[in-house]
Amino acid sequence: MAYKDIRTLMAQLEERGLLHHIKQEIDWDGELPAIMRHLYKQGPDGPAVLFEKVKDSSIPFLSGIMYGDEKYSMLFDTEPNIRAIADHYHENFHNYIKPVIVDKAPCQENIIQGDDVDLWMFPSPKFSPEDGGRYIGTQNVTITADPDTGIQNCAIYRQMVINKNRIGVNCEQHSGIHLAKNREKGLPTPFAAVMSPPPAVMVAAAGKPPFGVDELELAGGLAGEPIPVVKCITNDLLVPADAEAILEGYILPNSDDWDLEGPFGEFHGHHNDMVPKKRPTAVITCITHRNDPIMLGTPPGVGPNELTYSGKIEYAAANLAILQAAGIPGVKAVNVTEMSGGCQVCVVQLTGKPFYRGIPQACMYALFSHNNFPKFVVVVDDDIDLYDDGMVQWAIAHRVQPHRDIIITPFNSWGCALDPSIPFAHRGHPYSTTSRMGIDATKYFKDDVVFSSLVRDTPEMEAHVKEIWKDLGF
Repeated sequence: MAYKDIRTLMAQLEERGLLHHIKQEIDWDGELPAIMRHLYKQGPDGPAVLFEKVKDSSIPFLSGIMYGDEKYSMLFDTEPNIRAIADHYHENFHNYIKPVIVDKAPCQENIIQGDDVDLWMFPSPKFSPEDGGRYIGTQNVTITADPDTGIQNCAIYRQMVINKNRIGVNCEQHSGIHLAKNREKGLPTPFAAVMSPPPAVMVAAAGKPPFGVDELELAGGLAGEPIPVVKCITNDLLVPADAEAILEGYILPNSDDWDLEGPFGEFHGHHNDMVPKKRPTAVITCITHRNDPIMLGTPPGVGPNELTYSGKIEYAAANLAILQAAGIPGVKAVNVTEMSGGCQVCVVQLTGKPFYRGIPQACMYALFSHNNFPKFVVVVDDDIDLYDDGMVQWAIAHRVQPHRDIIITPFNSWGCALDPSIPFAHRGHPYSTTSRMGIDATKYFKDDVVFSSLVRDTPEMEAHVKEIWKDLGF
C-alpha cells in the first residue's frame, strides 16, 4: 500500500538505516539549514535527518525525505530508480481519486484557538543569512478554494512568520486566482497550511495538474486510494486528516493590510529580491496538531537538493501529460533537469523517426503555452538517454545548427514570478513575462543532412567485455 503518513515513512526510513537522528540542540538561525546543505553536497544517497532538539522549540524538525532515488521511491513503494519513479507518476497523473471525509482526525488531536495561537511554537528556521525572517513553510501545503466552484487547490508556497498569528504567503498561480476572485468582492480567502502532510499530498501539491483539478484527488491516484480529509475547525476547507499540524485562517483581502515578506533564498539559488515586499498575509485563527507533532521542511538553494530532485519528477510528469493531451504523435518520455531548479529545462524524447516535420516544434509550443515552466525545451531522439545530461549536451552539440534548429519566443509569455533573470519591471505575480527557447536536437528533417550511425560496440561485444572484466584486472 503506497498511502502513508510522515510517521509511517519515518519508520520505513529507520528500518533501512536512512534516518539520522541529531540529538544535540541545533540553532534554527542558519545552523540547521547549513547542516542540510552540507549533507546534500555529499550526494543523494545520504539519510533524511530528524533534528530532535531545535533551539526555542519542543517540536522536532524533519528534513531530506525526498532527496535521492531510494528515499523518494519509498513514498510510493516503487523500484529505487528514476525511471520507475517517473513511470509511477506518469501512469497516475490523471488517475484522480476523490478524498474521503472523516469525522475524527489525528491532525485535530490538539486544538489551539484565539489568543493562544502562537506560531513561534514551531522550530521555523531562518534558511539564509539574508532572509527577511523565519520560514514556517518550505514544504507546507497551502490549501485554498475557488469561490465560484468550491474546488480546492493545493500548492507549495513559501510562508514567513510575521508574528504569533500572521504569516506572509507568496500566494500565486492557481491559489492566486482564488485570491484575486475574492479580492474583487472584498472578501477574505479561507486558508489552510498543512504541515508535514502525507507524502502523496506533498508530491501532488508540487505538481502541475490543470487549473480546476483538486490536487487531493491527484494525491489519491498516486497513493492508490482516497486521501482521508477532515473539515477545518474555523473554516470549511478540507485538509489531510493524517497531517502533523494544520494552520487555519484567512488571507486578508486588502493589500494595504498585508505585511512585508522576504527576501528569501529561493529554489533557483538566488534570493527573489533583496527588498521586502507586501505579500498576501494570512491571519491564523486556529492551530490543530497531532500529539507530539513533527515539523517538515527543507532549505532551498542551488541544487542538487531535495527540492530540485522532487521538482524534476513532478514537472516531468505534468509536461508529459500536456504533450499527450495535445495529441502529438511519437512522444516517448519527458525529463526535467535537476540543475534547472527541477523545472526550467525540459527534455522531450521522441520514438523513432517523426511522422512529419515540425513535431519537435509542436512539442515546444505545447509546453510553452501551458504554464510558466519550462523556459527551455530540448527535443531529442530515442538513441539519446534523456536522463543523461551529458548525452543531451552531446545531442545539442552535434545535431543542432542554431540558425535552423533553435526558436526563441517574444518576451510576452507567462513567466515565473520568482525568475531572477526577469527584469524587475516585468517580475512579480501577476505581471511576470518571459521569453522561451526551443532546441531541436533530433536528427530528422534537417534538409540535406544525413546523420550516420553512432560509434557503439555491439551488444554481444559489450556482454563479452563485462564477462572478462575481472580477468583484465579491473
